[in-house]
Amino acid sequence: MWAFGLLFIDGFRKGQGIGKKLLSLQVLRLKDGKPCTFKDAFIRRFAGVFQPLDFFWTLGRKRQRIGDKLAETVVVKYEPELEQAEVETEDPEKVLEGVIAAMKNKLVEARGKVNASIGVEKQFQDAYESAVSQAERWQERALISLKAEREDLAREDIEKRNEYRRLADKHKMQWEEQKQIVQELSNLLEHFQQKMMEAEGEKAAVVAKHRNVDAEAHLREMLTEIQDSKALETLVQMDQDAIEAATLAKAAAEVDVAYQDAKLEREFSSYAEEALLDKDLAELKAKLQ
Repeated sequence: MWAFGLLFIDGFRKGQGIGKKLLSLQVLRLKDGKPCTFKDAFIRRFAGVFQPLDFFWTLGRKRQRIGDKLAETVVVKYEPELEQAEVETEDPEKVLEGVIAAMKNKLVEARGKVNASIGVEKQFQDAYESAVSQAERWQERALISLKAEREDLAREDIEKRNEYRRLADKHKMQWEEQKQIVQELSNLLEHFQQKMMEAEGEKAAVVAKHRNVDAEAHLREMLTEIQDSKALETLVQMDQDAIEAATLAKAAAEVDVAYQDAKLEREFSSYAEEALLDKDLAELKAKLQ
């Protein structure tokens, strides 16, 4: 048993002996990458008689023992295969509902960003209007200073007016740029809303098709079960039995009517014969008299 284990143990399942299993190692065949066989295990183990030469051979580039060279095997780190989980078929209706719910969340988020951009536009507009208002105020002060013959004050007022005019021009440019951006964002938002409405319409159509397919498949399965079972044969046999019973009943009724007619005819014949006899008897009596 010890000799068998020494020579063949690596040929067991997954190319792992006890030691290799504990160290998470594995012996694989180079030509196909599969675990080594008992034959491969015997060759690579039996080559161990060449120690210590067999050990020094592992210092080569491919790090293979003489036994691995002869058996065309290699010792590698064992990596267990991941079991593929069964993929359940998702309900199309639920999938579409999830997609549309995600689109609605994106729409809410996009609407919030557009509203924020509109807020920035309003800030630029307010800044522009405020600068224009300040420029007009300093313009009025300059006129008042000129009327008071204070050109020095009028000069300062005009300088302030010009500063606010330049600031107004800057804010106006920012306002117009932001207004253009807001318009583009609003168009994109409207387009997104339209796409979401189309998706909701497609959802109804897809769900209807899916349910139609399910209904058709269910009906076909029922028909198959009915055809494969004896229920249909029983119904056909019962129908035939009912037809035969009705035919027999009709025939029996016709026979009974014919029998009644024959009976009445016989009674009528007997009555007619007695009447004829009575007539003949009366005639004879009349002749005798």
